[in-house]
Amino acid sequence: MTKRPISWMYGVTTVPSRMSALLPRTLNSLAAAGFPEPRLFIDAGVPNHDYAKFDLEITERFPPVKTAGNWILAMWELYLREPNAHRYTIFQDDVVFCKNLRAYLDKCEYPTMGYWNLNTYPQNEELAGGHKGWYFSNQMGRGAQALVFNNEAVMTLLSQPKLLELAKDGKRGTQSVDGQISISMRKSGWKEYVHAPSLACHTGVESTIIGHVPHPFSETFPGEEKDAMSFLQNGPTYLQKEVTKKVRHTLSAYEIKALVTPKKSPLVLEIGCHDGSDTVKFLDAMPAIDLHCFEPDERANKRFKERTGEDDRITFFPLAVADVDGPRDFFASTGRAGGRDDWDLSGSLCKPTGHLTRSPEISFKSPVPIDCLRLDTWMAENRQGRCIDFIWADLQGSQQLLIDGGRKALAKTRYLYIESHDPVAYAGEPTQSELVLLLAEWFEPVAIYAEENILFKNKEQL
Repeated sequence: MTKRPISWMYGVTTVPSRMSALLPRTLNSLAAAGFPEPRLFIDAGVPNHDYAKFDLEITERFPPVKTAGNWILAMWELYLREPNAHRYTIFQDDVVFCKNLRAYLDKCEYPTMGYWNLNTYPQNEELAGGHKGWYFSNQMGRGAQALVFNNEAVMTLLSQPKLLELAKDGKRGTQSVDGQISISMRKSGWKEYVHAPSLACHTGVESTIIGHVPHPFSETFPGEEKDAMSFLQNGPTYLQKEVTKKVRHTLSAYEIKALVTPKKSPLVLEIGCHDGSDTVKFLDAMPAIDLHCFEPDERANKRFKERTGEDDRITFFPLAVADVDGPRDFFASTGRAGGRDDWDLSGSLCKPTGHLTRSPEISFKSPVPIDCLRLDTWMAENRQGRCIDFIWADLQGSQQLLIDGGRKALAKTRYLYIESHDPVAYAGEPTQSELVLLLAEWFEPVAIYAEENILFKNKEQL
């Protein structure tokens, strides 16, 4: 049986100032890449008949709707014109590509619950580590010059409230489409993947957005003459980062003490401290500890206070650590499990997915908003110039949110011990391999403990 060809809907967003130089080069590069007839989405301001020379279908907008508006409307139009296409992509007017790119992408396995960013930024290029092919990006939403979505991904993206909220966000509402795409997709459990080497490269020196910092150029783009089909020699695989050392037991409080020695008063964060069962072990093992504990579930909070008392070594925060300073929906767990009548150990800021089949006896309540704090905000208010000696993070799937809100703090953390389910249990939760890549900017993995907890050590001598 002949395999059905992959169908594409694609277009280019542009403005009149790019008509003479950048746009023609992009169109020529796209043709060589296998995308010869894009629809032009022109944020013109006034009708412009000069575009007829390109002999392409066009959509003009006047008055102009700015960069983000043009991108969002373009994606809606592509989808509405052909809602059954396999792939959708919008190219910006100042990007070039490897030739035969479309043929290569048709050969690649599209990632489950993922989308492609063809332009690999320097921050993501550093994560490849010599790998050739696709790999998990830093999920920071760097650039929307060449994003590729499958049909399900487009429907997911266009149904996200974040894109609608962007229009109300003043100045950012006309600019930050890449970040809002990333946030919207992550919130729905979708992940961004990039390629080594980069399959596209930004060419524009000046941004069309007034006052906007120019995008950095890819350092690994091999040039427009590079045949993308040659990358099939590597096998279009996805990078897997394995942690080779595996330890059967959970890291103990006394093992932590050995790591943070010779600090007399180590600064330790317990994120997801639940009812204090581990907290009291930390207090016993490290008598001079400066311990900051975070727990959003009110049921566990009550037992935490009963167990730990008024110990002045503890600073307690009845909230979650996330990517925002403010409310986020929380899925509280319940059910009769593990000898408990009301299981409260699995609540998460992320929607449960694999957890429902993995532990069917545990159910989840409808989400309710709870208070959250960014780790970087905590650091600015509490660290007082000190490095964090150890973070114990029991996050129930929200590892990405911790990272997004704590990049400065993580850079100043000596050790991170973080839960990582295998297979994943919550929407948007990174796999163990993906978590290693997400943290590679600061940490190297030491070992996996009890199958689902990874100990990381900072690459710097803090």
